[in-house]
Amino acid sequence: KGRPTKLQLAFEGLTGWVQGQVREGMGLRTPRGVVELCVTLFAFILICNWLAQLPGHALGVFPPTADVNLVYPMMLIVIIWVNVAGIRAQGAKAYFGHMAKPYAALAPIEFVTLYFSRPVSLALRLWGNVFAGGLMISLIALMPVYILWAPTAAWKLFELFIGLLQALIFTLLTIIYFSEAVGSDEGAHH
Repeated sequence: KGRPTKLQLAFEGLTGWVQGQVREGMGLRTPRGVVELCVTLFAFILICNWLAQLPGHALGVFPPTADVNLVYPMMLIVIIWVNVAGIRAQGAKAYFGHMAKPYAALAPIEFVTLYFSRPVSLALRLWGNVFAGGLMISLIALMPVYILWAPTAAWKLFELFIGLLQALIFTLLTIIYFSEAVGSDEGAHH
């Protein structure tokens, strides 16, 4: 009612940005729920990453995205949804048939890329960077108390930026994967 809060403005800005990215990549053929999935992924990953700013690294408490038991299921959701959207948009024959183009002998390489390399790199990129950030905080915590504040403050600011960047990368890659699976209105199927 009336004036939106700063949180509402931030969320509307995020939603508008995702809608723009999805529209640019897929045109009017956007599968149902893609914008919502991407907004949710971005917000969830960002919050998980920024949980690293809470005290607890010295106790071995890391953000949720520093655990493969979270990032692999997120990756599976994305990859399954991308394939379902691709099959719905192009039909199963056309969707899986693109793997044999331009040469049928390349189909196994395309299969490994689409169903192993991409998903694993999507998950491990997020996990590795967040986990490494947590380890750095733990190592910085071992410094003498009289100089501990300087590197900790600098690293925390850097970690905030990296958390934002990782959420952005995961979301953009998700949008790119959907764009490639569905194609654009101009007929650019991959």
